[in-house]
Amino acid sequence: MTKINVVKFRFLFAPLILFFILNFNLVDSVAASITDHGSTFIRFAWESDSPVVDKIQTHQPDSTVKTRVFPYVVRTADGKCDITIDTSAAPELTDWAKNKLAPVLAEWYPKIVVLLPSSEYTPPTRYSVTILPMDGVAYTSGTSVFASSKWCAGQMNGEAVGSLVHETVHVVQQYHVGNVPGWLVEGMADYVRWFKYEPQSHGADIVWMRRLGRDFSPRYNDSYRVSANFLNWVTEKYDSNIVTEVNAVLRQGNYTDDFWKQHTGNTLQELGKLWSDGISAQLHN
Repeated sequence: MTKINVVKFRFLFAPLILFFILNFNLVDSVAASITDHGSTFIRFAWESDSPVVDKIQTHQPDSTVKTRVFPYVVRTADGKCDITIDTSAAPELTDWAKNKLAPVLAEWYPKIVVLLPSSEYTPPTRYSVTILPMDGVAYTSGTSVFASSKWCAGQMNGEAVGSLVHETVHVVQQYHVGNVPGWLVEGMADYVRWFKYEPQSHGADIVWMRRLGRDFSPRYNDSYRVSANFLNWVTEKYDSNIVTEVNAVLRQGNYTDDFWKQHTGNTLQELGKLWSDGISAQLHN
């Protein structure tokens, strides 16, 4: 059976086109119709072995053209903040960002806000996460978070989400005045990440420290995971609200090292020594 091919064209100058087609016998049949909007559609058909078939080039989509990816906006669980996630520079991560990252950030942003309040402070009602090719892992500037697409791709089922929970803590912190020790800023962010969000990962506890060997000798101000462990130790030994309390004085610009003596009865150096001695004892057991 001979196959009939039908092609549909839309022309604004239909009479001229019809004249050309019919007078030069280009097709075997032709039909025209006029739409309600005054545009004319012409359908013509030919046998599959007609010479005209060889002259028609079928349009194929250009596989090299990338589909444009628009930023995805998710509202936090409490309805108070909009998070914009932009993967336009890393479209291969769009599905992961939308289905795995976004739900975690939407759930945990309000929890971080509750953990880190202070008098007369209103947390950001919107922030953004942009995933793109860059060096490093991630960083935060104000209410804008930037993350390495290479890192996220390699850690989609590992540390990628947790690293952006860490950065979300920085969005909430907003410490702009006074004495703000970097070890505390990063230690608090990792405390939220490793001891609140994903304690089951053992990313900053004694399990992690044992992987570093018996000679590991941490100091309270080593920042990140180590300082997170120190803060967790203080919450367990002295004051369960210590992170909330130190956050408030940091944001208000009133922090001094005297804070620790006032809240625990020990100086910061004394606390650091007690904590490190305890870690050493556990590592050598």
